[in-house]
Amino acid sequence: MARESVQSLERALALLEQLCRGEQPTGVTEFARKLRLAKSTVHRLLATLERASFVARTPDARYHLGLKLWELGCAAVRRLSVRDAARPVMEMLASRTGETVHLSIWDRGEAIYIDRVDGTNPIRLHSTIGGRAPAHATASGLTLLAFQEAATQSRVLRGPRRRFTQRTITTPGELQRKLEDIRRKGCAVSVGGWHPGSAGVAAPIRSHTGSVVAALSVAGPAERIVGRAPELGMTVRTAAEEISRALGDPTAQGSLSALTVRRRIAPGIG
Repeated sequence: MARESVQSLERALALLEQLCRGEQPTGVTEFARKLRLAKSTVHRLLATLERASFVARTPDARYHLGLKLWELGCAAVRRLSVRDAARPVMEMLASRTGETVHLSIWDRGEAIYIDRVDGTNPIRLHSTIGGRAPAHATASGLTLLAFQEAATQSRVLRGPRRRFTQRTITTPGELQRKLEDIRRKGCAVSVGGWHPGSAGVAAPIRSHTGSVVAALSVAGPAERIVGRAPELGMTVRTAAEEISRALGDPTAQGSLSALTVRRRIAPGIG
């Protein structure tokens, strides 16, 4: 493939990624400014993407993601068997805890949400399937990071870490101790690390090879999570093990009946 064709492809992908980050339709001028491209180049790329239904144009000549990307995204998610295995457990977990349940996977230093089941409580955290969360500031991200290979962990520990709140873990030493604690306990608790007033509890999901392939988490307002974090940790860990068992992990011990028993002896869990 000629270098010019590769460059055009790279620029088109950059346009799509820019649209994924924004919540509002974007115009040609704004694209050109953010990507440092000529407006004529941006217009040509968008016209090509529009013809293929990757983007769609509004009446005021601004652009948003098209249905073709939805089709491709759904096809990709359908191939993630962990999502199918996790769904019934997530629904049960949301019902019993009353909180929003997320399923996340690791992607380029972040946790990306691939499924969500809303809790029954009227006040819930806002999240989006396909959205990303910083590895060092959320329970899901910390869980996934804790079980990455050493080189990946070292890269994150060396790299810059944005401080989102006063509770965000930013120093390498503190983050290293947190990851060790997660591996020892089998779950992570994060309070206000990304958004003030929010908290989450997460546990790893393993595949048939024993490697961590996803994280299961329960999240909600801190005042509802913090006081029952130990019980939620046990419940989320058991639910994650149940999903791992469905994926063929030979070491998984969790079971739905175990969750039922725990529900009976610890009704404060939800």
